[in-house]
Amino acid sequence: MLSYRGQPSIIQTCLNLFRENVFTGDKNVQKMLIEASLGQIRDWRETDNNNWIYVNPVISSLITIASKEVKIGTGSGGSLKWVDMTKEPNYKIYETVFEIPFIKDVAEYYRDKANGWCETMNAPEYVKTASNKISEEER
Repeated sequence: MLSYRGQPSIIQTCLNLFRENVFTGDKNVQKMLIEASLGQIRDWRETDNNNWIYVNPVISSLITIASKEVKIGTGSGGSLKWVDMTKEPNYKIYETVFEIPFIKDVAEYYRDKANGWCETMNAPEYVKTASNKISEEER
């Protein structure tokens, strides 16, 4: 990393400014990003569209944005991206900003689905449907 007299590199400074002034400084940006990501995941559950191509970069960014040491790397298709250089990534922002709302959203989604399945399916159909959904979530 290029640094001068113990100061962070330009790349790290940019990440720090983005994190402090845009991402964590403006809660509306966070909220819109997370709501859009959770919407893509819900859409995937309902339609089986491959929306993970939109969600994966968000998750990666939430992990990288907490990094204390980054460099610029090349992503798929030659696009530029931040690459976390720390040996142990800091998952705090990911956990608080994404994982907690994600788990809450998953619980609400499947609670509603299970209630509907109970009303419309017999026990063997319910177990088979629930088992299939678990398998889908694990892939």
